[in-house]
Amino acid sequence: MDSFLEEQGIKISDNIIYERSNDNLVTSNDNLFSIFDYGDDTFTDGIDTSTRVVMYYTRNIELTKSSSAKVLLKSSTKANWLPITANSTDVNETISHYGKTSNGAVINQSEVSDGVNKNVVVIGSLAGVSGDYALTNYYNYGDLLTGYPQYNNSKYFANLFNLLTSNDNEDIVITSADNDTSLGIQSESETLFPEILFRYIIPIGVLILGIVIWAVRRKK
Repeated sequence: MDSFLEEQGIKISDNIIYERSNDNLVTSNDNLFSIFDYGDDTFTDGIDTSTRVVMYYTRNIELTKSSSAKVLLKSSTKANWLPITANSTDVNETISHYGKTSNGAVINQSEVSDGVNKNVVVIGSLAGVSGDYALTNYYNYGDLLTGYPQYNNSKYFANLFNLLTSNDNEDIVITSADNDTSLGIQSESETLFPEILFRYIIPIGVLILGIVIWAVRRKK
């Protein structure tokens, strides 16, 4: 995978983006849980850009000097890097790359042959694009894709892949789950008749019918 990405002018660094700007922090006590600004505006067409994307534990994505890749999501200009091997107790000692914009998501587009295009999208945060609560709960914050409606994760990433696949009708839609677990039965009385019907009336009716058929055959 690293070799493939290098051919695209992209490299996943061994550092996590450590956000220092208060305007880009979701919570003041976690610099790894941060808000990202939009880079290339090609994929923000049709969505509200005043609402941004939130990601957690985001690997910094480096671009080579000759890379044609574009930045999709970026940190503030105050972001630092924290090595993935760092312990929580030595954050200040291990932070590097002081105060510079870092890349949280990038894309490289190229033409493979006439009429055939290749799109390589690299996103530095697994939690940022996951709707699986069991998975993202490992990162402490639950479902970042749909669980934070004040941010733009679901709309932005759906819009991104709709545009890349030319789905003008927005076939790919990610919405928050409906928390209504009701089965549609409003009261106990509504369940009483079906219970009597299937537990008593039908079995008794079948039994009586069986007795009548048995008695008729016996007389013959």
